[in-house]
Amino acid sequence: MNTMDRTSRRSRITAQADNLNQALAVIEERIKNESDAPKAQERMSLIRTAPHAIAEEEELPGVWKKRVVVITGASSGIGLATARHFSLYADIVYNLGLSKQADDSINFIKCDITNADEVIAAIEKIYRKEGQIDILINNAGVGHSGSVESTRTEDVKRIMDVNFIGAMTAISAVVPFMREANRGTIINIACHSALKPLPFQAVYSASKSALYSASNSLRAEVRPFKIKVMTVVVGYAKTDFTENRIKNDQNDKAYKYRISKQLGACEFAEQNGLTPEYIAGKLFKLSNYQGNPRPLIILGAKENIKHFISRFLPSRFLIKRG
Repeated sequence: MNTMDRTSRRSRITAQADNLNQALAVIEERIKNESDAPKAQERMSLIRTAPHAIAEEEELPGVWKKRVVVITGASSGIGLATARHFSLYADIVYNLGLSKQADDSINFIKCDITNADEVIAAIEKIYRKEGQIDILINNAGVGHSGSVESTRTEDVKRIMDVNFIGAMTAISAVVPFMREANRGTIINIACHSALKPLPFQAVYSASKSALYSASNSLRAEVRPFKIKVMTVVVGYAKTDFTENRIKNDQNDKAYKYRISKQLGACEFAEQNGLTPEYIAGKLFKLSNYQGNPRPLIILGAKENIKHFISRFLPSRFLIKRG
C-alpha cells in the first residue's frame, strides 16, 4: 500500500469515527430508557469501541449517517426486532402496520399493506417530513397451510395481497424518491419455500417465490440509479408467525394426517429456529454494505447447505414429499 493510499484510508477511518461520535449522544439518550439496563450498557460499550473495529475490519463505511428506514409489519417479531436494532444506531425508523409497536423510539403509521392508497399516502407522508427515504424493508407477511384442493379463493387473494402485492406497492412508492436521490436499499424478506416450495403451503410458497422473482427484475431496473435490491431468505424463525398462520385443514379428510405431520414438523422447526434479534443484526449489516450485494442472501446454516446442494440435483429430487 503506497503513502497516498494509506493517507486516504486514514482520512476515511477518521471521518467514520467522527460520524460515530456525533451519533453517540443520540444513541445514549435512547438507551437511557431501556428496561434491561445491563444489556443497554453492554450495547453502549460495544458501540464506543466501534472506531477501533472500523480501523481493524474496514467494513462499516457510513454506518452512522442519519438514515430513514421504512419497515412494513414492524409491530412484532422480526419486524419489531429489526426496527429496534436500526433505531438503536440512530436511524429514523417508521413502522407501517395495523397495530402500534411496543417501542416509542419507532415512528408508527397505521397502514393496511393491502390498501394501495394507504401505503402510498404513508410513504409520501414520511418523505414530506424527512426529505429522504434510504431503506425499505418489506417484512409484512402472513402464512398459510392446507392442500391446494381445499384452499379458498379468498385466502389465496389475502396471502398474495399481503406477501406480494403489498410489497410491490411499497416498492413502487419509494423508488421515485430513491431514484431522485440516486441511492437507496430495498430488502425483501422471503423464506426458504420461495426457493423450494413446501407441500401444503402452496399459496405461501408461491407468494414468496413471486417476491423473489420480482426482486431480481427490479434489481436490474434500478441498478443505474444506485438502488440496491436484495432478497433475504430467512430460515425457520421463532416468532408469532407460527400461531398466526392461516390454516385450511379442518375438514380435509383426504390429506389431514399428512397436513398435520408436515405442519407439525414445520412448527417445531420454527419454535427452535433463528431469533428475531439475530435476523435483525444480519439485516442491519446488509443495509450497510457498500458494494454490489448478492441478489439472494440466505440466513440459516441448514438452508444454505440445502440451497448449495440443490444446485447440483435434478429438480425432481428437490420437491419435498408430504
